[in-house]
Amino acid sequence: TNNQVAPDGTTTASLFTVTTTNAGHFLTRTWQNGGGAVPYPQPTYSVFVKPGTAKKIFILDSHINNTPTLVRQNRAAFDFTGSTPVVVASQGGSRPDSVATCQSVGNGWYRISLASGSTAFQPHTLYIGVYNTLPAGFETDGSLIEISDFDYAGTGETVAFWGVQREQPRMDPPVPVSSYIP
Repeated sequence: TNNQVAPDGTTTASLFTVTTTNAGHFLTRTWQNGGGAVPYPQPTYSVFVKPGTAKKIFILDSHINNTPTLVRQNRAAFDFTGSTPVVVASQGGSRPDSVATCQSVGNGWYRISLASGSTAFQPHTLYIGVYNTLPAGFETDGSLIEISDFDYAGTGETVAFWGVQREQPRMDPPVPVSSYIP
């Protein structure tokens, strides 16, 4: 439900509550990469987050034909437990130089992003969620992570999400994208 004040001052952000079920606690969105000339420009995924009691957030971009095994991935983990948020890890199964960023936008909100490594015309499934402990191999480039590796029994932790977006440059060479949401 959109009942939280977003970075732009509107009440359009959603509060996400981690359940006590031993399961994954994430949002998912699917996009089709493509557009422009082959190889297709690499998209950047981002979302605005406002950590409540949930302080550890991940982004995982899997690109394969929607099978349970995530064969190619770009991923990043963010930790908001300290006074300064940190990018814990950023790895890319198909792009070792995957770039993850965390930028404060005020009022406790941060824009976190992950540049994808995919240059092929293929579907992408983006997972944005809360983690307790990073899965084994998360920080190892080329290792495969199953989304179920993030499963844990939560305790009602909360985080607000707003403005999930995919930006794909259409220039050759691609120019880094910037958020079109404030």
